[in-house]
Amino acid sequence: MGLREDISIRIVPDGEDSRVDIRSASRYFESDLGSNAARVTKFIDDLNTAADADALKPVKKTPVAPPKAPAKTVKK
Repeated sequence: MGLREDISIRIVPDGEDSRVDIRSASRYFESDLGSNAARVTKFIDDLNTAADADALKPVKKTPVAPPKAPAKTVKK
């Protein structure tokens, strides 16, 4: 694909929350001059911003559907 970095993201449940593990590594060079760390930091900031915004949204209550009536049996 021509990518110069490999990025791995793992999400693991942690109680009522989730733990996000992120790894970014250069594919061709030993040193990336901090670009992988900057990429991971930016992703974490964006993820936290999205999570905070989602937490501020009002909870939508789903209407409870009435239970279905049992099927009618016809005797012949």
